[in-house]
Amino acid sequence: PPVEYGPIDGYWWEGGRLDKDRLRWQLEELKDKGIAGTWFYARFLGGEPLGSDPGYFSDEWWEFTRFVAEEHRRLGMVNWTSNWTLLGFEQAALRAQREENPSLWGRRLVAYEALAPPSAPEVSLEIDEGDEILDVAAYQLNGETLLHHTRVDRADAVDGRTVRWTVPGVGWLLTVVAARRWDLDYLGSQVGEGWTEVVLGEYERRLPGLLGGDGVSAFGPDEMKLLSGTLAFSGPLLEALRAEWDEDPSRYLIGLFREIGPRTEQVRGTYLGAMTRLLDENFYQAPTRWLHDRGMQHVSLSQLND
Repeated sequence: PPVEYGPIDGYWWEGGRLDKDRLRWQLEELKDKGIAGTWFYARFLGGEPLGSDPGYFSDEWWEFTRFVAEEHRRLGMVNWTSNWTLLGFEQAALRAQREENPSLWGRRLVAYEALAPPSAPEVSLEIDEGDEILDVAAYQLNGETLLHHTRVDRADAVDGRTVRWTVPGVGWLLTVVAARRWDLDYLGSQVGEGWTEVVLGEYERRLPGLLGGDGVSAFGPDEMKLLSGTLAFSGPLLEALRAEWDEDPSRYLIGLFREIGPRTEQVRGTYLGAMTRLLDENFYQAPTRWLHDRGMQHVSLSQLND
């Protein structure tokens, strides 16, 4: 079939010493058998025993990468590249920059709770150092559900890192929702742009004139694992919720951890929707924009499997 309809085969370099004659022979054999191109898949990124020799991203490895890009162009074959994001190559590079650039740190939501005991007049919570308190309130309980209409703001109960409250009776739960420093700020543009720069920026520096067009024409990362169920948080996220609800969203954040009655699903859906939009705009779209600006495609593994 013509190139635009031909198969693009997965291409692995692991488990042996790279050799230009062998790489050239492999590509010529694929071309001869009707294969339209290759999708390079970097399986081992950190010097594992079965990784390629030379290792991923080394100067020698880049020399072979350039050679293969030129061979694809000579043979008129499609050349796609990738990396295995599950291994955290990009994250590790960005985490190493956090000491000099603390704005790369992300934050996540955490909740503290203390149930008023039947016999004690006071209940208290100790807040971890570094946690930013977003909301302090007390509620009556109905089973496991917070009765949100019974909410009593307790911001005045904060004393340093301790929250103390003299309870009016049994059945009250003191709660604190806070933002804790965590991993990377995937909701902000710096991490999205930095993630893109770690791999794609290096391709641009190492392969000038070989990106886009009849050169390396697409990037398809595999298994990009970021939040893993984490409730990521940022100031812009809180402002997005404020604009949507036209009221202070902090008072409803406890609904992400506890049932709060009829509004529970709305609170969770709105929060996760705003979080997903910021993740898409600032993180996922960063490599897409970079690639499209250079005439390249951004493809997913599911599309490749199709």
